[in-house]
Amino acid sequence: MGSFFSYEGANKQHYENLGRDWRGVIGDCIDDYCWLAASLMLEYIACTKKKRGREEMPAKFELFKDKGGNFRFRLKATNGQIILASQGYKTKASAKNGIQSVQKNSEHDARFERKESRGRFMFNLIATNGQVIGTSEQYESNRARENGVKSVMKNAAGAKIDDLTAW
Repeated sequence: MGSFFSYEGANKQHYENLGRDWRGVIGDCIDDYCWLAASLMLEYIACTKKKRGREEMPAKFELFKDKGGNFRFRLKATNGQIILASQGYKTKASAKNGIQSVQKNSEHDARFERKESRGRFMFNLIATNGQVIGTSEQYESNRARENGVKSVMKNAAGAKIDDLTAW
């Protein structure tokens, strides 16, 4: 069958940029299944490679049920930190609509209501109907809050939903 780099679409530089010796990971593959398994492993490494000492993962919404039986969601950034949390919803469908509203409204800086109380900073994300659809944690500085707003703006639109209620 040939080596890994005889396959169409293979990108040696991409894998070498991972800081790994591609020959040690891939070797000479003997068939398409070996190539596929090795490629998937390297993509996993690329997806979770360390940046500044922390594991990176894609941003995501976690949909869950709270102790009171309400559905809620939280948006987690690529570093795993919760950057936005929802109110409680009676139905799963309503919570999913809330996620869609966050994805739509987070693209507009004007939809972020910035607040300060007793030296603590936070923000709410407001829908076009005036309802709060997400609330941040409390930050110790205005700068940290603005970084939180930027993170929601950057991550919400493309974040996938991890449905924790399906278990």
